[in-house]
Amino acid sequence: MFSVSGPDLVSTCPGVAYSEHSSFLEMKRFVQWLRPLKVIPTVNVGSWASRKAMEKCLGEWLAEANAKKNVNGLAYRSAR
Repeated sequence: MFSVSGPDLVSTCPGVAYSEHSSFLEMKRFVQWLRPLKVIPTVNVGSWASRKAMEKCLGEWLAEANAKKNVNGLAYRSAR
């Protein structure tokens, strides 16, 4: 984990260990629970097309989580 800070910036980037044997649903639920501002995939990124597919998938997960922002009075942060 590392942190970056400045006059108007405080950011933390944790490394999250996960099993490549995790199910798709487990990964989706974890990302939606954590609601990170950015996810950097480390698997299935060998080509431009596969990187774009992963970015699209992660973006859809975050958009789905953000769409539920008023459920039960919880405020979800928006991805930047």
